[in-house]
Amino acid sequence: YEEGQEVYVISTYSPTVYVLDFKTNALIDSINSGFVQRDAENAKLQLKALSKALGFEVNDDLSVIRLGEEPKKQRGKKSKAEKPSEVISAETQPTIVITEKTNVITSEDLLVPETNEPKVDPEYQNKLNTLLQRV
Repeated sequence: YEEGQEVYVISTYSPTVYVLDFKTNALIDSINSGFVQRDAENAKLQLKALSKALGFEVNDDLSVIRLGEEPKKQRGKKSKAEKPSEVISAETQPTIVITEKTNVITSEDLLVPETNEPKVDPEYQNKLNTLLQRV
C-alpha cells in the first residue's frame, strides 16, 4: 500500500465496501487479513463470495462508502462512471483502537441464527473448504 492509493475495504458486519486513500492501523490489518481489494468490483465480488460461504447471500445493491475527503479530479483522465459514493469525513468516524493482534475465535453477535440441527450440508462444507484453501 502506498499513501494516497485508493483501496476498497470489505466490511464483515454489513454489506458495505469502504473506499480509503489514507493509511491507518486498521487498514493495514485489513490488508494483512485479506479484506482489501484494489477496485470496487473485486471488493463486491469478494464480499458476495464470503457471505455466500457463510450461508447467506447479499444482493447487488451493496453500499460503497468513501471515508475521508473525495480526491481531486485530474484532467485528461477518463474513468468508468460509478455511482457516486457517500462521503464521510474521517473526523466523524469512530476511532478504532486495536489493542492486540489475534485471530478471532469467538464472536459475541451471531451472524446467522442458531439452529438445533447438528447436520452440516456436505455441499456447503465443500464450498467452505474450497474458500478456506484459497485463503
